[in-house]
Amino acid sequence: MLIQGTSITVTYKKIEGIKKVYYNNESILKDYFNEATVLPIPDDAPFDIPRILITTKNEHAQLNISPIASTCEVHFDAGFERDWQACSRYITKRMTKVFEFLNILTGNTYEYIGLVSNVIYDEVEQEGAKKIAENLLNAKKINNIYDINIKYTFVEKENLFVNIMLQNARLFKNGVAVNEAGALNVQDQIAESIGAVIDINDRYVFNIDSDYKSNSSMLDKLLETMGNIISNKLVTLIEKGDFFERHKNIYIYGAGYYGEKLYFFLKNRGVNVTGFIITDGHKKEAEMYGVPIVEISGINKELDIGVVIGVSYEYRPEVEETLHRYGIVEYIEII
Repeated sequence: MLIQGTSITVTYKKIEGIKKVYYNNESILKDYFNEATVLPIPDDAPFDIPRILITTKNEHAQLNISPIASTCEVHFDAGFERDWQACSRYITKRMTKVFEFLNILTGNTYEYIGLVSNVIYDEVEQEGAKKIAENLLNAKKINNIYDINIKYTFVEKENLFVNIMLQNARLFKNGVAVNEAGALNVQDQIAESIGAVIDINDRYVFNIDSDYKSNSSMLDKLLETMGNIISNKLVTLIEKGDFFERHKNIYIYGAGYYGEKLYFFLKNRGVNVTGFIITDGHKKEAEMYGVPIVEISGINKELDIGVVIGVSYEYRPEVEETLHRYGIVEYIEII
């Protein structure tokens, strides 16, 4: 497993005069960070634009500070990329100082905190797309799959969102000019592995509990969960995990064009679809192809349910929010 990098994002209520606050407290960060670049951005510019950029001493990481969020982006090498525990220790030491700085401004009260890690499952060296399709989608009958992208979302430890995006990752010879015709032909490809983006955060509780407040101790929980996924769950998911075998009831969210196409895709893979889910107030028919159409409020959440999202890409964030609101947290997107 190759851990390419991890970003840590901390969101908070808007901090007024973030530049002045930094100048008054910059000494806190001096142990691990260089002098900051303070950008000449007007105070009334969009709040998500970073005002302050700070690299770490050896420039393996960069801290970006805006009035509403701070993100530390870390790139791993020198042996760290094969050792999550070493990565975790590196993050903890630097983020301890970041939180010491931020806590002066926030009172250690945050909206939510998240980690995103990019990894390469390089135990697979060839036919990464085929492996994902066969092991996760039971798609052995599909020939000549070139690229595949699949997203899993579930809730861990009752309050953490875990999003895992899997896709095949192609590696080409050095010096390939990717913008030239014929540059990405099979002869210049040296490997086709599997890439994963693992996104863990406590926004699940933030979304459903109006009184929720996160704090710096959440980072330890996120790091522990990331380690468990990288060391155990990701391997199990890629090597053994068929989503459709793990759930007794498979529903498709959406009964329109995309839902219909998805139904036949799954049917041809031998997947039995229990029903179609639609948003309340949009039900026009009782069934489609003999499969019941059910409004989401009528779903029995006590059942073992797995949902495949079957709507156009622009509506997927809205569907995800609806699923979360109704407590349905085991779903995938096939992109």
